Amino acid sequence: MGVILIGLAAWFAMLPEPYNSKETKPENLLLEIIDNSRYISTDEIAQNLIDNDYILLVDVRTPEEFAAYRLPGSMNIPLSDLLAENEDGGLKWASVFNQTARKVVFYSNGSIYSGQAWLLARRINVKNIYVMQGGLNLWFETIINPTAPDQSASDADFARYNTRRAASMHFTGGGTPAEAGKSENAAPPVILNNTKPKQEEGGC
Repeated sequence: MGVILIGLAAWFAMLPEPYNSKETKPENLLLEIIDNSRYISTDEIAQNLIDNDYILLVDVRTPEEFAAYRLPGSMNIPLSDLLAENEDGGLKWASVFNQTARKVVFYSNGSIYSGQAWLLARRINVKNIYVMQGGLNLWFETIINPTAPDQSASDADFARYNTRRAASMHFTGGGTPAEAGKSENAAPPVILNNTKPKQEEGGC
């Protein structure tokens, strides 16, 4: 993942000087990529959603994938449409990106496509944006279907597992992922199918 993003940033560096002086310099992008502070864990995302913290989840998969399963409260901006322009020539999704009150968190099935979305957005100097580490694949493994630790595991491992089990009950209503949120009065559910999300081409 990091190698791919570093390669893309290096490619940006070979482009002519940006027409917009507000664009992030390639050398700064490289430093941010190495830093890895853009990642937010699935555990943190789950806690933010449960606590109703002010975050905005942006699903960069296709509309068809988004319709099949998604995280609660998320919106769909396909990667191919991320830098689309409106009729006035401005950024179509400017109102989504130009905010400071909440974090914008990209996610896909894995981390590559959401990482590409982060890189494109940072290139045009969008701030306060992040990537959900591991995407929906890791969300299923850690939050929806967490694996119980071995008996020899530490107290911290058991505490994390119990927290994840509680989060799983919250997001699925105690049933299977496909049964989540059938009640109209229920909190916004994770809408999922019974299977692990299909792996995107290239592993993400």
